[in-house]
Amino acid sequence: IVAQQPSILVSTIENDYGINRTYDTLKILKKCFPKTEFVWCTGMDNALGFHRWYKWRDILDMVATAHIARPPAPSLIRNCPLKRQSTQRHIYMRKSYPVELSPRHTYWIMQRKMIDISSTEIREKSNKNQ
Repeated sequence: IVAQQPSILVSTIENDYGINRTYDTLKILKKCFPKTEFVWCTGMDNALGFHRWYKWRDILDMVATAHIARPPAPSLIRNCPLKRQSTQRHIYMRKSYPVELSPRHTYWIMQRKMIDISSTEIREKSNKNQ
């Protein structure tokens, strides 16, 4: 399961700093871990509304983003406001391989098999395993 992978760290940084916006979280993470390349991962539902997030363009300037595309992915991605951002380099991935984790890169992870788990569930499972 994702939460049990040794390379993934589940953090309480948002609670520790009293923040709840992605932009603010990323600013603190980048300050605390200046040599780390981050990628912001979300589900397709968040990608569709990403253009309404607080300082969303600044987020794109800070980190690479990856969105797990759920069926019917091609039509959802095509109509997604984020996909129309010409300043982004959009990469479609159907299998895993090393990629550049630079700002202004958006990865569309095209799944064949649906994974029914939310970030909240990942955090809860991680907390139980600690």
